[in-house]
Amino acid sequence: MLGLLRSRKVVKPPRLPEGIRIYALGDIHGRADLLTDMFTLIDTDSARSPANRVFEVYLGDYIDRGPYSSHTLDLLNERSFKHETAFLKGNHEAHFLDVLLESAKIDDWLPFERSTDPHFLRHPADDQSEHCRAD
Repeated sequence: MLGLLRSRKVVKPPRLPEGIRIYALGDIHGRADLLTDMFTLIDTDSARSPANRVFEVYLGDYIDRGPYSSHTLDLLNERSFKHETAFLKGNHEAHFLDVLLESAKIDDWLPFERSTDPHFLRHPADDQSEHCRAD
């Protein structure tokens, strides 16, 4: 009986075409410091093992929770000028856009934006902490 339920078709694991590499990152949440570290890892891996075409796919949730949402967006924007990138909108960006379009929704967004920093638009250059100081 169980044999009838099983597929006899052999399914091959998905593969990218030869010479294509995709890096996917998500849930950055305003951590510009960790994003910079990830850029370094991607660049190092790409240099060590080159591909004909490299894509970077960012899966959303760039803002909120971490202390540097604004700087995180700046870094991603700068990256897009030098690398082939795709950016998906996460639920945090969707909530923020809702607030921009309808300011009455700010009370819905504030609990959602659980930043460790009360200044949403803070930049690391303004910070004197060791973990994310701009040199």
